[in-house]
Amino acid sequence: MRCTCDARTKSVTRATMETVDFVMHDGEYDAFVVWADALDDARVALDLTITTGAHKGDVVTVHASKVPARAALDLIGLPCTLRVSAGQPHISW
Repeated sequence: MRCTCDARTKSVTRATMETVDFVMHDGEYDAFVVWADALDDARVALDLTITTGAHKGDVVTVHASKVPARAALDLIGLPCTLRVSAGQPHISW
């Protein structure tokens, strides 16, 4: 399954714990869902912790418009792959 996400992501960096806007570089990132929050507009905000590579330990928030048919809280703890292509993030479960 895939979910469509906003192009820009927000991240909490390991060292500063500041929220910053940035565009993830194209590539694949192993991650898991540390929090999921249903939004009023039928999207879900997913906080993903990157588990490998240069961004290991970073927490990235993406807003998903297509998610599996289950409650947002049921997504917490699931592993996923964040794929970024042409600046557009996609999540596969």
